[in-house]
Amino acid sequence: MKRSKRWLGLTATALAFSLVAAACGDSGGTTDAAGSTTAAPTTTAASTPTTTASSGGTETTTTAAPTMSGTYDLGGGAVLDTTQCPSSWDSTQGITDSEIRIGISLPQSGALAGFGTIAEGMQIFFDNADPIDGKSVKIIARDDGYESGRTVTNIGEMIDTENIFAFSHIIGSPNNLAIRDTLQEECIPQLFNSTGLPQWGDPENYPWTIGQLLNYSTESLIWCDYLSKELGPGGTVAAIYANNDFGKAYQKFFEKCAPEVGLEIVGTELHDPNADTVQNEVTTLAATGAQAFVVGTSGANCPRSVGGARAAGWDTLIMVSATCQNVGLFWKPLKGASNGIKVITTTKDIGDPRWADDPWVTKVRADLTAAGLDPDAGAQQTGYAFAEQLDHVLREAAASDEGLNRGSLMQATWQQDWVAQNMLPGSTVKTDGANDAFIIEAGEISQLAWDDAAETGTWKAVSDLINQEGQLGKFAG
Repeated sequence: MKRSKRWLGLTATALAFSLVAAACGDSGGTTDAAGSTTAAPTTTAASTPTTTASSGGTETTTTAAPTMSGTYDLGGGAVLDTTQCPSSWDSTQGITDSEIRIGISLPQSGALAGFGTIAEGMQIFFDNADPIDGKSVKIIARDDGYESGRTVTNIGEMIDTENIFAFSHIIGSPNNLAIRDTLQEECIPQLFNSTGLPQWGDPENYPWTIGQLLNYSTESLIWCDYLSKELGPGGTVAAIYANNDFGKAYQKFFEKCAPEVGLEIVGTELHDPNADTVQNEVTTLAATGAQAFVVGTSGANCPRSVGGARAAGWDTLIMVSATCQNVGLFWKPLKGASNGIKVITTTKDIGDPRWADDPWVTKVRADLTAAGLDPDAGAQQTGYAFAEQLDHVLREAAASDEGLNRGSLMQATWQQDWVAQNMLPGSTVKTDGANDAFIIEAGEISQLAWDDAAETGTWKAVSDLINQEGQLGKFAG
């Protein structure tokens, strides 16, 4: 497929983007429950519900039937119009006689290298899944070191040389922002961005992309509510954030809600997300003596932040980003020093004894073990869970009247209503275009309980499920 001049220009300016990307976090936006809409096109066909079963046996419902004019009703007035796609655009590009080819760019090097095995876990899921329309799913991964410029290069090269049908689960807020406009212009799906930036819930302006993780604004509000109850009026908090769109989104929303619930922020530090250490920043924050420490970062900087606080003798309640909940990947190196940290969990921890007999957990552990891996050691378990989401929408689109193509895939993605096996009981996956643009809207506050004898830890719920399904609406700018 011939790429537009826009993509070529973006590659040349990628470095400049990476320098200004951090500032974008401050311009962010909010979600609203109202989800204002516009009228759907008069040519939209009526919904045609059917039911299929995914490889894992999850209950599913299909999406509305597309119109014959090349437009797809995504819900809430959001419309995908393929008539605006490039003249050389092919809706089934990347689907061969034997494969559905999915691209992903993620850090396999640098401070967030621990996430690099997510692609391996996704491939293991599909290697153990039933074919989709007789085709296997192939995951094509490239390393970007969590650098947005490299992400731009990776995506461009994969479009040119790898015959990609869609991209999925690309990691990083600045990384996804760097490619979003161009994938929109090229009409290539950018699915389940592995970031909770609220901007991903904007189907009216960006129908070709959607997020995956718990919205950072929602996560920040839950932090504020929990800490205000734990610390009481006038409770003091210090925070460290990654100095990019990801960290600045946390900072923006937490600094808005904290004073509203009576919390006092006594220290804030930003850190280079690709630095080798955060010790200076953590030492400065420890000197405040704050009662709570919010860790709005990810990758190796999560255990570095917590380890630094412990080393400084800082006796404080520690709340870490939901992106850091993988025990084997992040907290095993700290062992007992990680005991007691808190996080908002949204999925089943496969190391938690309460899920030992859960069919999903049993299958994950069996498939990873059969692949020669330690199920508790790395991010493959996260990739395996991510793949369940991708598998669902691929099968839904394939079961539609027109079969699997890029348009039907996006419609299936924006019109979901099913129960994912990897999610906590009581959670559902629901989207309805601009009416409900966020996939994960429920979680529970959990505390890490470290077992020195077993040399492992598990998350123990310290709250009931906090469920805001359907209440977040869309990104409101």
